[in-house]
Amino acid sequence: MTDSSTNDEMRIFRWDGISKKKKLFERLAEVLSTVSEDLSFEDILDSLTNRERMGSTCIGDEVAIPHCKLAIDEPCGAIVLLDEPVMCSTKEQPISVVFAFIIPEQECQTHLPLLSEIAAFCREGNWLQRIKYATSDSDLCDILQSSEFNLAPYVKEISHT
Repeated sequence: MTDSSTNDEMRIFRWDGISKKKKLFERLAEVLSTVSEDLSFEDILDSLTNRERMGSTCIGDEVAIPHCKLAIDEPCGAIVLLDEPVMCSTKEQPISVVFAFIIPEQECQTHLPLLSEIAAFCREGNWLQRIKYATSDSDLCDILQSSEFNLAPYVKEISHT
C-alpha cells in the first residue's frame, strides 16, 4: 500500500481479498491513519464502527459511504473498489464501491452536502457503472478526473493492495 498524499487528497485503492465488512473497515482505518500523526488506527476504526452501528452507510447499488468525525483540520478520504463485493450486514446488500471520509469535528454539518452529493451522483447517469467496470487504473483515473462531481483535485494515485 503506497500513500504519500496529503490529508486533503483522496486516496484511490483497488483491494482484493476483503471478504468481511470488519476487514474493510480495518483496512480503511489503516489507510486513513496515515493522514496525520494525530490520527490513530484505533480511533478511526472505533469511530467508523460506531457510526455504522448508528445506521448503515450502505446506500444501495453496491455503494457505501462510511464516515466519521475526528479531530483533524481538513476532511480526508479514500475511494475503494473491491474486486469481490462484501456483504453489508445490516441490509444484506453487497458493497463493491466505497467512498470513506473523516470529517473535522468542528465542521460537523458541512459533510452532509458532500454525502448527499455523492449519493445523488452515484444514482445519475452511468458514472457509477463506469467506475465499477473500469478495466485499468488509467481508465479509473480518467473517469474520476473528468467527473462533474469534480474529484479531480483529490485523485492522486491508485494503489493495489
